[in-house]
Amino acid sequence: MASNPKLPLELEREIFELAAWNDKKTALALVLIAHHVQTWIEPLIYRVLIVSTQHHLQALNASEKPKLHTRYVLLHYSTPEDFSEILSLWKNLANLAVWSLCITPMWLSSMGRLQDLTRLSIEFSLAMDWALLDGSQQATLNRLTHLDLIGSLPSPSLFANLREIDNFLSNNFVTSRSEPPRRAAAPGRVGSGANPRPGFMKTYWVDIHGNDETFWEHEWSTHGTCYKTLKPSCLPEGSPRGAEAVAFFRTVLSLFQTLPTYTWLASHGITPSTSATHRLESLTSALQAEAGVIPALDCQGKTLDAVSWYYHLKGSVLDGEFVAIDAPEKGNCPTTGIHYPPKGNAGSPKKGDTEPSQASTGERNAGARRVVEFRG
Repeated sequence: MASNPKLPLELEREIFELAAWNDKKTALALVLIAHHVQTWIEPLIYRVLIVSTQHHLQALNASEKPKLHTRYVLLHYSTPEDFSEILSLWKNLANLAVWSLCITPMWLSSMGRLQDLTRLSIEFSLAMDWALLDGSQQATLNRLTHLDLIGSLPSPSLFANLREIDNFLSNNFVTSRSEPPRRAAAPGRVGSGANPRPGFMKTYWVDIHGNDETFWEHEWSTHGTCYKTLKPSCLPEGSPRGAEAVAFFRTVLSLFQTLPTYTWLASHGITPSTSATHRLESLTSALQAEAGVIPALDCQGKTLDAVSWYYHLKGSVLDGEFVAIDAPEKGNCPTTGIHYPPKGNAGSPKKGDTEPSQASTGERNAGARRVVEFRG
């Protein structure tokens, strides 16, 4: 039969039946060949699978053949529940790629049942959440021959021990995907107390040109859409349309409201002034004493312009845990002679200033900005 038959398939089948009745010997030979071809082809068809929608999973779950033949799986879409179901389907996987940030560490632990797994490609943040790199998943590491970590790495030294594993034939740190370290502003788990209220946002998160709504749309489309755990497929079932954008702004505001940078500096005698200057070490030491981590300080010339706090996000943007880390990169402030002027004396705002301004009455008088930024 041709790959694109000119006759209807049912008519072709009837013609084959008539020919088989007239030449049974040839018909049996053709059936045997067809059976062998099916035996040869099926393992090739199901050997590599890409699961990108729930429909794919449902179709695969209805068939026994993937369980027998699949060896390589790319999970581009998966809820935690689906992930567990997938691993129960394919216990003989040799190559697994998990590129879905909906997965949580609890579900990742079920990967330990894949006794034949030798190649793993996984988002860096998932590897950290799963504690893959700190030795607690040593049994899994000992089985792997190839490991790809995808995403931005805060410190290559974290993975020095991986290069010492004898069974590794290859380990690769792929950093080209758009997933730099999260910039946020609060330790611990983000609460739901702060709502994206227009009144609050018009006071503290405004566009320097007065186009607030256009600016907020830019913030969502540029930053919020980068986060995979804010995809509609990762939200709770029954979430209304647009819930992902609401969750983004709520999380940003929750983080922003819990970083009293002005108050922390003031508690160490550092307040806005038109004449005083400060050493970089004095500013960072004061903030580290209050927050427990070192932020990055950026200046316009010698004028303090922004204080950036970095956190590692464990889990989802919706209900994940923001763990404070030292800034992986330094700001551009000089070591001495830093000015911290009142806001009205800080100079003209730059085009592209996209961060919420200071949260308290005192902080509104300070020239420097706190950076609460989601990047993707």
